[in-house]
Amino acid sequence: MPTYAKHRFEVVQVAPNLINNKKISSTRIRRNLEDGHIETVNKLLGRHFKNDGVIVHGYARGRELGYPTINIDYDGLQMMPSIGVYVTKVRIGNEWFEGMASIGRNETFGENNPITLEINLLNFNRNVYGETVRVEWLYKIRNQVKFTGIDNLIKQMDQDKIITERFFKNI
Repeated sequence: MPTYAKHRFEVVQVAPNLINNKKISSTRIRRNLEDGHIETVNKLLGRHFKNDGVIVHGYARGRELGYPTINIDYDGLQMMPSIGVYVTKVRIGNEWFEGMASIGRNETFGENNPITLEINLLNFNRNVYGETVRVEWLYKIRNQVKFTGIDNLIKQMDQDKIITERFFKNI
């Protein structure tokens, strides 16, 4: 830049912000988000990664499995974490709720399903359809898995819930 300025204006060089001797950049943040490294994303941002959306009706499968979810319709232009299961916090109105989120294609229930965002909120039982929410992504539990049966899916969700509860207990 100093070469192009040719002394017509002052150029102030700022040292790059580094974490682990690597430059913090939007490219690095996007790459880590696409790879599901949400803890790294949060460290690079200096805050939790967030998305906004509206709670919509889903297929009610979660309720049938003992894990009712809020289904969130989000703007397709928003960057989202990679497909998987995450620990999240969700703001509905002025209240925050702890939850475990699944973003994926629900492959256990069929092929070529659209990607959905479903969150089981811990200790929550309210009708909130149509509410705008903010989701904060805290920790990736695991990648999405296609289960061979509903019982195996429920067993895994039981484990995911234990991990989610431990996460919040330890923060």
